[in-house]
Amino acid sequence: MGYEDWTGDHARDDGSACKRDALRRADLGLVRRIARCIADNRGINRTQLASRCRMKYTSCISYLDFMVAMGMVTVHGRIGLTDHGYRVLGRITP
Repeated sequence: MGYEDWTGDHARDDGSACKRDALRRADLGLVRRIARCIADNRGINRTQLASRCRMKYTSCISYLDFMVAMGMVTVHGRIGLTDHGYRVLGRITP
């Protein structure tokens, strides 16, 4: 990795490339499973979410943190989907 690698597009990137890379690596089936579980069980907490999704707690929380960073989920006392999260499920309006 040379000097050009750090001064090229990487230096001017606004973070959207990082989000695209994260989306490529994420298992969208798991993202949809978590989103559907959140939509079906309003007011669910993290432990219950992992249990309902039949996932290990650490894996579920990692995906939940990813979804928060992508703007699909909000966590303000309760876990809820944003409009973008509903679009992932195929529903435009909550």
